[in-house]
Amino acid sequence: MITLMWAMDINKVIGLNDALPWHYKVDMAYFKKHAYHTQVLMGYQTYLSMLSYFPSKKLPFEKVYIASRKQNKIENAEIVHDVITFLEDRKEDLMIIGGAQIYQLAFPYAGALRITYVLKPHVGDTYFPKYHLENFKLVSYTTDHELILSHYERVKK
Repeated sequence: MITLMWAMDINKVIGLNDALPWHYKVDMAYFKKHAYHTQVLMGYQTYLSMLSYFPSKKLPFEKVYIASRKQNKIENAEIVHDVITFLEDRKEDLMIIGGAQIYQLAFPYAGALRITYVLKPHVGDTYFPKYHLENFKLVSYTTDHELILSHYERVKK
């Protein structure tokens, strides 16, 4: 199953200067619980941002795919030049973890969504693209002060 995972504030902000514009321990724990040790797809800028969070430069994922039109080789990662074909041919579980363009391309292929709603505004320069939840049902959620941690699954037709 392809799962999209992201955090956004009440204005759909997801980033500032290629990093998260907030730090919530609960959100980081949620990300760690559901994304670590999985196969992930991210854009090149998200990959560079991730490296700043991991000083050893070893990302904690089972396998890393990086969507890029320009890069051809990145250590410990596989480059994906055609995201749509990659998603259409996908057989194994995959977690999509950013950025905005990758989310937009991957949304139609998502079987599940894990969204952290940050319930206050933050300054940002990157926004989650327009989306609709009518084909998804809310499976579970928890709240923690300024956050709602949610899990949606696509409704089978």
